[in-house]
Amino acid sequence: MKVKYCLNCKTTVEPQKSFNAILCFLLFAVWIIPGIIYLISYSIKEPQCPFCKGRVWGSPEQVTSQATLQTQAPRLNSKAISYCPSCGEKLSDSNQDFCRYCGTKL
Repeated sequence: MKVKYCLNCKTTVEPQKSFNAILCFLLFAVWIIPGIIYLISYSIKEPQCPFCKGRVWGSPEQVTSQATLQTQAPRLNSKAISYCPSCGEKLSDSNQDFCRYCGTKL
């Protein structure tokens, strides 16, 4: 099968169809017509991503071009707010040497 790039989970995967052999056997055992309907629906079914079960395919270039557009026009805040890299608490002063909550050196 052909390898495709999934836009949902952003990975390169081999799309797969899920076939339920037990269900197919039971449908054929009960009556032949439901089993035939199941086989026809399986043949029509579109392959999906094995990780996220999505059916949205694209190329990695589409994702990178969208990412570069976003990085070219960053939003600027008029007021810079800094946070502690360890605990995530907002720092009251930008000249602090240590976080007053967890003691991490800044």
